[in-house]
Amino acid sequence: MSALPSIATIARTSPDGSFVPNPTTASSDSAPPRVNRGAWGSRETARTGFIEPALVSNLTKCVLSPTPEQGGSHITWTYTNLVIQIIAGVLGGYAAATAAHEHSFGAFGHTLVGALGGAASGYFLQKLAGTVVTASGSLNEPTAVENGILQGLAGAVSGGILVLAVGFLKHSIDHHKNSR
Repeated sequence: MSALPSIATIARTSPDGSFVPNPTTASSDSAPPRVNRGAWGSRETARTGFIEPALVSNLTKCVLSPTPEQGGSHITWTYTNLVIQIIAGVLGGYAAATAAHEHSFGAFGHTLVGALGGAASGYFLQKLAGTVVTASGSLNEPTAVENGILQGLAGAVSGGILVLAVGFLKHSIDHHKNSR
């Protein structure tokens, strides 16, 4: 079985998405590839599975645009999500410190650094954490429970990563001081 040729060798599409045959490779029996229309008018070619770079820019536009009328999502920044992420950051920090106990730096340190990691994630990544997109690029609005889970996971991961980073840094500084 031969590999499928790339879409660029078979056809070109005009800016409006219509099929334009490539005169060097098109034959009378070459049919235009099936193109699925995703969200925001992006194209995903079903034959090759190629997703256009416009899909990535449209996803960025959806997440960063302030209103749905401007192409943005309905997900809004809330203090509730911030609190969820701060609490989850503390729990993620404790979990990370338990997993890497040789890099531990005290309960107060884990609480403070985990809360800072969760707060940073809650402040900067809140809309991104709640964005769920299908393979075709359409936006799925999460339910309240799904949003809480997504925000909690984002906070726990960011709190855990920050606690591990600070723990590794502290451990390497202590190890460097003791080796002198």
